[in-house]
Amino acid sequence: MRKTLKVLGTAVSLTSSVGVGAILGNAVKIVTPPNTGKLMRLAINVGTIGLGAVVGESFDNKINKFLGLDKEEKEEPELKE
Repeated sequence: MRKTLKVLGTAVSLTSSVGVGAILGNAVKIVTPPNTGKLMRLAINVGTIGLGAVVGESFDNKINKFLGLDKEEKEEPELKE
């Protein structure tokens, strides 16, 4: 069951990361003036990637918490004979 939840969590995280990146990219394109220099565009794109990573990680943490995957698995102690 836990493995299935991990796969589901990974699929949701990947999908949401792509979506967040697309939304942020489009929003930045809309508000960036067309006469922006190359260096400034580079800085804006790097900032967009960083912002997307922060938002994506935050969403990923919330999904993992919702699915119960935020708790560390406890290792069972080995039995000595």
